[in-house]
Amino acid sequence: MNSRKLLGKVNRVCLFGLAALLLGQVLPQTGNSVAAAQTGDREAKKDHGEPIAIVEQGSFFVGGTEVTAPGKFDPTVRNTSDEGQSFPIDHLYVQYQIPQHARRFPLVMIHGANATGSFWESTPDGREGYQTIFLRRGFAVYVVDFPRRGKAGFPSFNGTLGALLDKQVIPNRTNRNGDQGAFIGVRLGPEFLEYFPNSQFPKAGLDQFFKKLIPGVMDDENVIVDALAALLERIGPATLVGYNSTNDYGFVSAINTGVAVKNLSLQPVGGSVGIGITPDANYKLDVNGKTNIRGDLNATGTIESNNFLVQDRTTFSSPAYLAGTPYTGPVAGLLFQYVNTTTNNLNVTPSLANTFVHTGDGFDAIDVSRVGGTNVLDGGTNSNFLVGGTAAGSFDTFFVDDRGPVADIWSTVANFHAGDDATVFGITRSGFKIDWADGQGAAGFTGLTLHVTAPGVPTASLTLSGYSTADLDNGRLSTSFGTQTDGTPYLFVHANS
Repeated sequence: MNSRKLLGKVNRVCLFGLAALLLGQVLPQTGNSVAAAQTGDREAKKDHGEPIAIVEQGSFFVGGTEVTAPGKFDPTVRNTSDEGQSFPIDHLYVQYQIPQHARRFPLVMIHGANATGSFWESTPDGREGYQTIFLRRGFAVYVVDFPRRGKAGFPSFNGTLGALLDKQVIPNRTNRNGDQGAFIGVRLGPEFLEYFPNSQFPKAGLDQFFKKLIPGVMDDENVIVDALAALLERIGPATLVGYNSTNDYGFVSAINTGVAVKNLSLQPVGGSVGIGITPDANYKLDVNGKTNIRGDLNATGTIESNNFLVQDRTTFSSPAYLAGTPYTGPVAGLLFQYVNTTTNNLNVTPSLANTFVHTGDGFDAIDVSRVGGTNVLDGGTNSNFLVGGTAAGSFDTFFVDDRGPVADIWSTVANFHAGDDATVFGITRSGFKIDWADGQGAAGFTGLTLHVTAPGVPTASLTLSGYSTADLDNGRLSTSFGTQTDGTPYLFVHANS
C-alpha cells in the first residue's frame, strides 16, 4: 500500500511530548562523581494502585532475516566455527501485556538511541512507567527492543564482533555515551550534574538512568523500519508511541506497511520518556513542566507539543520550549513552523524535523543540526548564524535578506552540504559588485565568503563554512540569479557535493 493510501486511513495524528527534562533546578555540585550529586540508588515510594487483570502476556521475535556461512557444518566444532551454520539476525524483540477488556487499539512503545524498552517500564527512581500506566488505562501494550540491541541481540557469531567468517555483517565497533555525554545529550543541564532550573527529573534515580543506557552497534534505519512493519502486520492496527530519534522510524513504519495505524504518538528529539515525570492521577502529559493535554491518549484532534527551544538573548531569559504551528507555506515536506519577527536576538533550536524557522531583525542563531529532515532557516535582515542538519538525507535551505539593511550584515552557514541551498534576497547581477574570498568568517567556521556591495548601501556578506573559491570552479557549488513572482531579485547558491 502506498503512503498516500495508508495515511488516508490514519484517523488522527497526535503529537505528544512525554518528558519533563529541561528548565530544571540547579543541583549543587560537590564533586565530580554521580554519587556526589544524588542521594543514592534508592527507589521512590511506590503506589501500586489496584491490581491489574491481565488476560495474556508474553514475548516474541518478529522480522529480521537469516545469514548462512559458507562451508560444511561440523557438529564437533559447532560452538567455535561458523562454517555451514545459519543465524537469524536483525529481528525485533517484543514484550506484550493485554489487560482484561482491552481497548481496540494497542500501544506499541518504541525506544530511542542507545536504549531499550526498559525506558518504558519504570522511571529511574522506581515509579511506574508508561508501560504500566497505560495498561491500567485499558490499553494492550507492546514494548520493543530494536534489532541489534537488548533482548533482540546483535549480529555477531563465532569470533570477531560482527564478522561471519570473512564477511563483516556490521562494523567491528560499538558506540556508547558515558555519564557525562548522556547528561548533556538528553539536556538535563548545561554542564554535567548541573541541572536546569525547575527540572522535574528524579535526581535520586540518576545512577539508574545511566545504567539503562547500553552500547550500540551500527543502526540501520531500513532494518528497524522493516522490523516495526513486520510487527504491525502481525498485530494489526495500533498506536505507535515513540520518543527521541525513533519518531522517524515509527512514522516510516506506518507508511511502509498496509496496516491501518490509529494514531502516531511522537515526541521531539532530545527528550526521554522514561526519565521524566510520569502522569499524575489526572493523566496529564507534561512537556518541560507545562501541561499540554489532559485526558486519554486517544484525545480527539491534533495536539502539538512544544518543539522549539527558544532563548531571547536580549532579555537574557532562560531557554524555554515553545509551541510552533502547522506549516502553511508552499514548501513541500515541511510540517511545523516557528515565526517570531521580533527585533530581539534569538536562539532557536527545533526538536522536530521538517520545520520552517523565521526570525526578525535581531542577531539570531538557528540550529537544526539535531533533527535532520528538510528545513528552512530564515534569519531575517541582520547578521545570523545558521546551522544545518548533518544526517543522511537531510536537506536545508538558508535565507539571507539583503533588502534594506540599516547596517552591514554578515551571516554564517555551518553544515552546508550536498543538496542544500542558500538564497540571498535583494541582489541583482548588474546592480551589485559581487566578490568571493577564502578563509573568512568566525573562528572555527571560516570558509568561502560572499561580499555584496553597491554605492550608498550597506555590505552584505555570507560565509559558507568549509568551502573555498575553488568549489565555484570544480562543481561543488553552483550559483545563479533569479526573480520571485513578486519581483524580488535573488542570488541562489546550491551545493552539489
